[in-house]
Amino acid sequence: MSAHVVVLDKTGTIVASNLAWQRFAATSRVTGMPIDRLANYLTFYDGIQEHCPQARTIRESLASVLSGRRRTMRQVYTWRELERVRWFELRASRLEREEHVVVVNDDVTAIKEAENALGEAAESLLSLQEEERERIARELHDSTTQHLVAASLNLIGLRSRIDASGEAIEFLQRIESSLSEASKELRSLTYLLHPPFLEADGLEETVRGYVEGFAKRTGLKPKLKIGRGVKALPCVLQRPIFRVIQEALANVYRHASASLVSIGLRCTPQHLHLVIGDNGRGMQSVKRQGLSEPSCLGVGIPGIRARLRQFGGRLVIKSGPRGTVLHAIVPIDAEAAGETGSRGSTGKFSPAFGVSTDARNKTLQ
Repeated sequence: MSAHVVVLDKTGTIVASNLAWQRFAATSRVTGMPIDRLANYLTFYDGIQEHCPQARTIRESLASVLSGRRRTMRQVYTWRELERVRWFELRASRLEREEHVVVVNDDVTAIKEAENALGEAAESLLSLQEEERERIARELHDSTTQHLVAASLNLIGLRSRIDASGEAIEFLQRIESSLSEASKELRSLTYLLHPPFLEADGLEETVRGYVEGFAKRTGLKPKLKIGRGVKALPCVLQRPIFRVIQEALANVYRHASASLVSIGLRCTPQHLHLVIGDNGRGMQSVKRQGLSEPSCLGVGIPGIRARLRQFGGRLVIKSGPRGTVLHAIVPIDAEAAGETGSRGSTGKFSPAFGVSTDARNKTLQ
């Protein structure tokens, strides 16, 4: 068994341990003395902040379990020793009818390294995807669009040069109408692939234009609220945040069976908050119909998480029977955000369309 296991009494004193812990205690030089001589397990976390940044949090949580204020705890933490970083998962549980706590430390380094590698690959893929979108949009604009314009002009010239009957004129008009619709769809596609005015107009105006077009294309009724400070958002964040909005709204349209969607975008001095809520069927309703969790989340959610992870952000999803709320939180530079952000604000948004965010609903981190 590779996990480190110790059993503590109510004071935190080690009363039993497995061989893996004993070997670790005998070889670790972190405290300057063998850890097995530290009779109290909590004492171990008092002087290791340099090696374990989460040491204080772990100690406080363990003390809560030992005192009976909580029955269990779980913490993933990093451990730095001899210029090597390892990850561990600590789990503590009170034994039933006994005043003892079992603490298990699992080495999850291989899992975390695999997750990090996967995250880096996803970020690289997103960068390549953005470059490819820009290339395709440019080619469509510079080549295909110009061919359609030329075809329309030639058609106009053809009408002026032939003595056509009423039936022929009607036929030419249908061709003109088809070319016009093709041009509109192509302009819309190139805009979705790579909004050309994001750098010039800024995120706020681009989002307003996109949401308006989204409503026309899908029939969903949007409610958009953009707070102060968004205009001063660092340029490096604007396109990724716009992509997150695109993917989140597409997810609502494809999976939620919603009629209303709300979009809230707001900066506080430290963070950007993006909240998108709908009045759809919720994830639990989808799961009751026999669909797997990845299906009800949609393929856009992993992409959203990967984009946010590039900038140290995270995504919280809360879902109930009356809809789903996506809350993206991204750290920003306080000076770049400007003093227009609501200082002292928590950045929280009211749930959309009656979606409760209490503990009864599903929360995904």
